Amino acid sequence: MAIIRDPNGLNAAEVTDKGRLLVLASQEPIRTTAAKNGDSYIAYFLVTYTNAANTGLAYIKNNDTQGRSLIITNYFPFYGSTTGGSGDALLSFYKNPESGGGTIISGALPAIVSNTDFQSSKTVNIDAFVGNGSTSTFGTAIGIPLAVNPNDNRNFETPTILPLGASIGFGWQPPTGNTSQYIAFLISFYMEE
Repeated sequence: MAIIRDPNGLNAAEVTDKGRLLVLASQEPIRTTAAKNGDSYIAYFLVTYTNAANTGLAYIKNNDTQGRSLIITNYFPFYGSTTGGSGDALLSFYKNPESGGGTIISGALPAIVSNTDFQSSKTVNIDAFVGNGSTSTFGTAIGIPLAVNPNDNRNFETPTILPLGASIGFGWQPPTGNTSQYIAFLISFYMEE
């Protein structure tokens, strides 16, 4: 068995008599590596709905100056009970809704975006806007709206890749008859290495 040594003279790898390379390695999720490098973020959107109309909830566009992709890993909708409403709410996803945009873009209420590495001073170059009853021209629907029961807050683990210039929008339609419902919507993402 041949041994490959590193510059300090320590064994770095071994080659078996069958030509296989043996090394010691460790593995961690890409998301963890991104967090350690200060490239992992959470965007937070808080909206109170006073009707049952389908309106813009959240909007994110990747403007990264280094041309990296924005990788969304999870969506977390947390919502309160409805006043006056009954039935399920609907959560919709839209691809590239910036064409025309509606007031979710022109009104530009910024979302809160935080780096998940509390020692990092890095920021991310994105547009992240909160709906709060604003309109949206949405764009191309991604699938059908998801019926969401008010007692069933959940985590959607849905990796979504936004290359430079791409965007995603989210719509929320409270239960029929709603006069008041809040939703806190979190999007967990990192910038590609």
